[in-house]
Amino acid sequence: MSLRRSGLLLAGLLWLGGAGADGPWIVVDGSENGEAVTTMARQRAPDDAMRSRFPMELTIEWRYGMEHRGMPSAEMLQDMYALEDAFEKALEEKGLAILALARTGNGMRRWTYYAASNPGVVAAAQKAAKAHKAPAKVSIRRDAQWTALRDIHARRR
Repeated sequence: MSLRRSGLLLAGLLWLGGAGADGPWIVVDGSENGEAVTTMARQRAPDDAMRSRFPMELTIEWRYGMEHRGMPSAEMLQDMYALEDAFEKALEEKGLAILALARTGNGMRRWTYYAASNPGVVAAAQKAAKAHKAPAKVSIRRDAQWTALRDIHARRR
């Protein structure tokens, strides 16, 4: 489910609520190098079956200028939403990956998906980014424990 459709308005950093198939999203505010960073993450950790089905961490990073105190401009944010919609179609709707978290701030937007062990996953993400002319860097690594999401949950405690 798209973060935009789940109710997050990052431009104002206001969470209006919303629920994905597995429950609501959480918002965690923090900072990096003195710049604000906001992370939107799935509220619930996945069960063993989900982690087994999606054991690969797919990370997509979009770096941008620091003109807006580390946050993207309203225009750039709209471009990011469009790219996120493309990722949803290319990855989630095809059962290749599930969005676990998105982090914005300090000059970078990072989407973290957990993906199936499928050689087409990276190509699908790269194709979506290229179609939107987005300066996105795509990487993948094995992480069957969903460490990035668990780290966010641990920071909330």
